[in-house]
Amino acid sequence: MPKEYMNYLGLALTISVIFQMFAQGLTYSYDDLFFFRKRRGLLLRSLVAVDVVVPLCAFLLIYFLHPPKHVAAGLAILVSCPAAPLHLQRIQQAGGKREYLVSLHLILAILSLITIPITLGLMSLALDFKPAYSIMLITKMVMLLVVVPVSLGIFIRSKVPLLAAHIQKTIRVIGFTVLLLGIFFLVIYTFELMLKKLLDMDFLSYLVIILMICMALTIGYFMAPKEPEERMTLALESAARHPGFALLIASTSFTFDKAEAILIPYLFVFIIISGLYIQWEKQRLKKSASMLLKK
Repeated sequence: MPKEYMNYLGLALTISVIFQMFAQGLTYSYDDLFFFRKRRGLLLRSLVAVDVVVPLCAFLLIYFLHPPKHVAAGLAILVSCPAAPLHLQRIQQAGGKREYLVSLHLILAILSLITIPITLGLMSLALDFKPAYSIMLITKMVMLLVVVPVSLGIFIRSKVPLLAAHIQKTIRVIGFTVLLLGIFFLVIYTFELMLKKLLDMDFLSYLVIILMICMALTIGYFMAPKEPEERMTLALESAARHPGFALLIASTSFTFDKAEAILIPYLFVFIIISGLYIQWEKQRLKKSASMLLKK
């Protein structure tokens, strides 16, 4: 994909994420940020699931299945980058627990300043590749895309709740519209190239990606408490990875083409599998509710 298209897409994604995170912040309260104050055990389990167990499983998959080297490196980079901002609303709409999701997402985003270099360092030593990244640039992205817009939204809601309620939907629509326009023009101008990248991946590479996503969902599901909302939240948060961080690191470590070669298929497969998981979870909850009513 030409670098100019990547720049346009990056700008559209940045604007969209800022607006959507700001809109999310307008619906949150300060109490939502302190969800783990009385549940420190859940915080520890959540961090271990996302930042330790999922990367470890990725390493084991790569070690035993031996996918192509650029796929292995790309997957290692992806699992090192948690807290995907565009999935916040999706997880919440799917039935995730809001206060758990907000607190966990912000903590993961802030800790990523430490966890990304550590995870990438260990993965690169084990898999023999050299990732290139800038801690300062990652810090700026975390602040710009997560901390500042969410904090501003929460502050406005605490001071002027009526204004927050009034503008929240408009801000969200603007962010979503910018995202759709960016994706629309990306598909128009690069459809053949994107299709080629999806078709160029061999069976083993897709198998590794599918297994990785399924394992991440399973890890989050079983490491969360039995409450369905919390299980869904941690399952999806464990499998979702930050495409912006991953693309930034991959594109500076390799060429743009090789960076996209793993990122596009991963996002494509993740959307399908996570969508199936959400539908399965909803059907399971409906069945459980109907059985309770019959009793």
